[in-house]
Amino acid sequence: MALLSFSLAMPASADVEKLWQFMGGQGCSIGADSRSAAVAAGFAPETIDAAVYAALESGAADRQGDYILLDRQICRLRLPDGISSPYTVLSPEIVAITSDIDAFIEDGWPGCYLVDPIEAFKAMKNGADDAAMSDYFDFVAAGVISGDLRMYGPSPLKVPPGFRVVAGRCGESADVGDIRRNHDRMVAAFGEYTRQLGKKTPCSDPSEAAIWTMALSDWMQGVDPVGEPEAKPGYNAWMWLEIQMIVLAAGWNDGMTAKDMGDPRPPLCHYP
Repeated sequence: MALLSFSLAMPASADVEKLWQFMGGQGCSIGADSRSAAVAAGFAPETIDAAVYAALESGAADRQGDYILLDRQICRLRLPDGISSPYTVLSPEIVAITSDIDAFIEDGWPGCYLVDPIEAFKAMKNGADDAAMSDYFDFVAAGVISGDLRMYGPSPLKVPPGFRVVAGRCGESADVGDIRRNHDRMVAAFGEYTRQLGKKTPCSDPSEAAIWTMALSDWMQGVDPVGEPEAKPGYNAWMWLEIQMIVLAAGWNDGMTAKDMGDPRPPLCHYP
């Protein structure tokens, strides 16, 4: 990335503050995509370059390969902006693949669940796998962010039937209060979870992310990941998977296709 020289003036502090707020929804990570998004949002290229240069000079930003990661002192990392889908959990196409509210109750799973959603999205895209998976990730991530869709279960050893719909009539199960409180916890924990995962995962060996995703998810929920997770109200053993779907939809993995999840990039990993 081309940075400004010493001779160019810094933008107004209010403009820089707005820029950092914007970048919070871009993973506090400045690369080609997030820089283009900032320009599209109305930030002048010279404002971006001057602010980044000053942050690097002051130690409030760190160069990570092709990216510049902004420190928490200037950028509050939050759920990513820009994830949207033409579908909601109440769209006819999604209602058609949503189970009845008691379909899995005998197996201990109350509520409504998506049934074979990937196959449904492939059918909607006439079998175009990459486009179907992109639409699927966008739909799931947007639903998780809104709280209308959850991958929720109390044990890492028992896999839920699928993503659970918790809107409309499907939101009338007795445990929905715990699910909504857990959603609020996920929203609040997302930024720190992402920063900690990036700190612990080297970009040169992204396989190490698998070690930390579940452990960090437990820590963020006040559960000791080393021992048997406590059966506390609202604990979700699958929060890590919800967050993974969000970051995939956000494009924070490079080289992702329908058959390959690609490799994480900053803020999900770090360079020495």
